[in-house]
Amino acid sequence: MGFLYPIYFLFTIFLLFVIMMYFFRKQYETKTIPSVLLWKEWMYEYEAQAWWKKLQHHLLMYLQLFILLLLIFALVKPFYEMKGLEGEHIVFIFDTSASMGTLENEGKTRLELSKEQAMQLISQVDNQKITVLEAKSTPALFNEAGNTKRDWLNTVESLQLSYAQSNITDSIVLAQGLIGESTGQIYVFTDQYDKRDELPTINDGISLHVQNVGSATENVAVHTFGVAKRHDEIIGITTIYNESLKAKEVELIIYGDGEKINEQTTDVDAQSTVTVSLQDLTPAFYYEAVITGDEAYKLDNNQFTFLIEEQPSDVYLHSGIHPFVTKAVEIGGANTIHVSGSSNGENAGVHFVKGLDQEEWPVGPKVVFGHKGAKNPIEGKYRLDAQHRLLHLVDMQNVYIANAYDTEIEGLETIVDAEGVPLIQAGTYEGYPIVVLGFDIEDSDWPLHPSFPLFFYNSLQFLLEKSSLIGYFIPGEILNYDVSPLVENLELINGDHITKMEGLDEPIELPVEPGLYTIRETYEDKVEEKYLYILLEDSEKTITPAPSFSIGADKVEREEGLIVRDVSFIFLLLAFFLLLIEWEVYRRAISS
Repeated sequence: MGFLYPIYFLFTIFLLFVIMMYFFRKQYETKTIPSVLLWKEWMYEYEAQAWWKKLQHHLLMYLQLFILLLLIFALVKPFYEMKGLEGEHIVFIFDTSASMGTLENEGKTRLELSKEQAMQLISQVDNQKITVLEAKSTPALFNEAGNTKRDWLNTVESLQLSYAQSNITDSIVLAQGLIGESTGQIYVFTDQYDKRDELPTINDGISLHVQNVGSATENVAVHTFGVAKRHDEIIGITTIYNESLKAKEVELIIYGDGEKINEQTTDVDAQSTVTVSLQDLTPAFYYEAVITGDEAYKLDNNQFTFLIEEQPSDVYLHSGIHPFVTKAVEIGGANTIHVSGSSNGENAGVHFVKGLDQEEWPVGPKVVFGHKGAKNPIEGKYRLDAQHRLLHLVDMQNVYIANAYDTEIEGLETIVDAEGVPLIQAGTYEGYPIVVLGFDIEDSDWPLHPSFPLFFYNSLQFLLEKSSLIGYFIPGEILNYDVSPLVENLELINGDHITKMEGLDEPIELPVEPGLYTIRETYEDKVEEKYLYILLEDSEKTITPAPSFSIGADKVEREEGLIVRDVSFIFLLLAFFLLLIEWEVYRRAISS
């Protein structure tokens, strides 16, 4: 039991004033009377009365003191703490990030322990509204599956790890918005949230309970890993972090394209980082660093990286290419080679061609200017896909284009158009990246704008990128993957698990579990495989839990899982009841 405002106990000094008032009350007067015989009879009767009746002469003082004491107790707001649920709306927020998959002593993950706690609380709900939120980067709200406890228990039970970084603060803001003007409680089930200084203001009538689940701290993680080619040697570097409270001996194994190529042992001090240099690595496309040393949290025990070799930067400029384009390509650092006539496709590099039919296009990455056919005048504003990598730092809204060819290449994405007329398209053509400009440079003032060389620099990066590597992604990210029209089958492979992609022209929702994945493209006569790596974010490479805490509707910080019950109203009721008794005692006293 406790008191919210114990300073009001100072008012107990008024008890002394009440007692002093009785000391100075009116005394008896001395009078001469003819006889005391009747008084003697009354004294005999008084002495025969019960003891509690004799107290009647002082009962008023006792009652007044007791009433005053009860009012003082009501002012100091006495309360007691108990486990339970209060409020009209209960919101459960679940952290489903990777660290919630840490195994605890019971052999259960932190998420499983969180779900058990939440289900125990749901069993205490009595005609209260329940909402379940998942604390992703954008908080996810679970639609109500029903109004029974069983429905909500099933909803909580179905939660799975998302492996993505959590956003607890925004989830709390959303939870308060859902509760609105009513009263309620917010339960946050996480493991490392201790940002009390970043907490939003908790509205009146709402209690916040942050349950940081778990106790495990034994963890070793691969923090960084990279390889590079220096002269004729492949070198690498990796950093290993020991989160544990004691030093550990860690075995580091390096794999190249799945084959073990290096193995060594290193000592890592408690709560410190060690850097390991790797020399003379066997050539491979992708490498994996694996460590041993902990069993509770294995997701950060390995990391992949790719050996990105420099691609040939030769650019073959075919007949008709504008001199300004040549200059922009040279600014981008490419080695330009002028080619007369058509190419047979034997030249390895990027080809810039103009005015050729599709059948005459050279094999390989290419930039195509214009088409054969009639030109149409361009009117109106341009629509740009500003998120496309080719348009990074490129603004074409003020570029003047007089005419363009109203021809769209099937299978390519239009990234700039003017009222339906495709101006710039990009994608994959016959297995190679391609950029198509649907207008002639001489029909525009684009070379006079600073975005002109930037666009061709972005184009060279797009065309020269190593085709076997798609890139690095976070769990659950949406991949806008360009698929050639010649692809007949598209599959996402993770070990022995193969997922067939049904819609070839639709974005791919990547898996949530970190690891190396392969996208397999099947053509009529060949199969191509490309790699992507879903990485574990750095914030998910530590597992030390933070202390749990609660902040109630009265803004008083309390222990985890306890709810305040204000009992001051009980003292007010007792004071009112004693006031009635005092009135009755006084009435009887004056009537007798």
